Amino acid sequence: MSAGYDAHTDDPLASMALQPQDFGYMTQRCLQLTRRLVLGLEGGYDFNALAESVVSTVQSCLREPVA
Repeated sequence: MSAGYDAHTDDPLASMALQPQDFGYMTQRCLQLTRRLVLGLEGGYDFNALAESVVSTVQSCLREPVA
């Protein structure tokens, strides 16, 4: 799965408005379809937004609640 972190609202390249928790939610949805995911870091040019989004994704993989 390529998360496409450049869709974050603070990213300078995309015209999308996703928040970190949105990436966590999408990861949860994928995990409802399959128990195995391969994640690749792709996109994300605002480093703070990237870090928050990756944390949300990993929390979902660990079955922690997405804040």
